[in-house]
Amino acid sequence: MPSRFAGESRIVRMGRRLDNRRSDRVRRRLNLHPARGKGSVVARKRFAFTLILGGLQRLNQEVEDRLYEAGCDDALLGQRDGTVFLDFDREAESLEAAIVTAIRDVRRAKTSAVVTRVEPDDLVSQAEIARRLGQSRESVRKYVLGVRGPGGFPAPVAGVKGTSALWRWSEVARWLTSANLLDRTAVDDAELIAAVNSLLTIGRSSSRSKLGSLVSSGLAAALLPKTQLSKARDLANSAK
Repeated sequence: MPSRFAGESRIVRMGRRLDNRRSDRVRRRLNLHPARGKGSVVARKRFAFTLILGGLQRLNQEVEDRLYEAGCDDALLGQRDGTVFLDFDREAESLEAAIVTAIRDVRRAKTSAVVTRVEPDDLVSQAEIARRLGQSRESVRKYVLGVRGPGGFPAPVAGVKGTSALWRWSEVARWLTSANLLDRTAVDDAELIAAVNSLLTIGRSSSRSKLGSLVSSGLAAALLPKTQLSKARDLANSAK
C-alpha cells in the first residue's frame, strides 16, 4: 500500500488493485448494474467528504488492512498532527447514504477507531466562507456587514468577542441560497452534516443504545428540523 510522508503527516492510499474475490462486492456497493439499454450501466453519484477518527494512537499495517477490507478502499487514510482521518470519494445514491455507509464500514473494521465528526465542518470562518463560495474575503465581509446583498446575514455562533468569529455553514448556506448566491443542494448537504455531527457528539457522550433511545424517545424530533429526522434515524441504526 503506497504511502507518503510530510513532516508529522502520514497519508496512506487505500485504493489498491482489486482482486476477483472482491470485485463483486465493490460492484454491489457502487450499484453498477445493467440498464435498459444493452451493454450500458447505471452508476450513482460521487461524494467527497472526510471522517475524523478518534481512538487510534497511531497507524499500522493491521489498522490499514482492516479498514481496507471493511470497505474503505475508496478512501485516503491519513494522520496530521495526531489526528487520523479518512478522505472518502464514495459512490452512492445520496450524500446521506455515502456518509452512513462509510461510518458503518469503519465500525465493521473492528479497530479502536471511532468516528468523531464529518467534514467539511459546519463551523466556518469568513476565510472559509469565502473559499467555499469562491469569492474574496472582502466580499464576504461586506455580506456580514450588510453592505452587499439583501442584508440579514446570520450572526456568528462563536468567537464573537475575539478576532476569529465563527458561523454555522448551514445557516450561511441558507442565507446565500436565499440571495441566489448558492445552489439549494449546498443547504441540504450542510444541514445533513450538521445533523450527523450533532448525533455523533451525542453518541460519544452516551452508549450506542442510548443514541437509539434518544431518537426513539422524540428528543431528536425536538432538537432537529423535521427534514433531518430520517437522517438521525439512519445514523442511529448504523450504530447498531
